[in-house]
Amino acid sequence: MDNPFEKLSVEIGDLSAKLDSLFSEVRKMEERKSSGGEENPFDEFIPKAEVRNVHLSASKLHTLEKSGRLKCYAIEGKRYYKKSELRNLFEILKTK
Repeated sequence: MDNPFEKLSVEIGDLSAKLDSLFSEVRKMEERKSSGGEENPFDEFIPKAEVRNVHLSASKLHTLEKSGRLKCYAIEGKRYYKKSELRNLFEILKTK
């Protein structure tokens, strides 16, 4: 029969190696974040409430959504627009 303590020793060694690799990945991610290399993916979104009546009227937003010219995103029960899509929409409206 195999010695159960030898198996445990091997498994503990494997777990230790996996933990070391995880810690090194976390350190790399923290370094990238501190150097500004990684940005928040939600920075690109603007809440619908902020857009409504400040940049566009509620009826114009509704019209643009229904026509497919502006896409609305639902994140955690709230509605958002991408800033880049709004910017492109304003550029299109300015040129016409």
